[in-house]
Amino acid sequence: MVNLAADARTLQVHGQEHVAVYQATIERDGKPAKSRHERHFCQRCGSHLWAFNSRWPELLHPVASAVDTELPTPPELVHMMTGNDSRASWVQVAEGPSDQRFERYPAQSLADWHSSRGLEVD
Repeated sequence: MVNLAADARTLQVHGQEHVAVYQATIERDGKPAKSRHERHFCQRCGSHLWAFNSRWPELLHPVASAVDTELPTPPELVHMMTGNDSRASWVQVAEGPSDQRFERYPAQSLADWHSSRGLEVD
């Protein structure tokens, strides 16, 4: 599954009445996390549409296959969670010449990655 990062203010949903939310239970060190993680999906067909976490209210992560508008071709991609303990052994990561690859999460935050490339959202 390919998740994108998006400015939450830009989300437009047609058929909102069919969207349901699953609130994941997240624990940190055996205690409930302070933020809430939600998975939004179509209650008619079960398709995962986007994820949202209250820790970053300005951000959401649409599933690429749920986006029906044209998006620009990115100059590079970041592949993460590519380690053998995070993906099925048969999954091959297709990398372009400018792509970055991380076995877990990169040290640089998503906001910092965008900022370092002059891609801040106003």
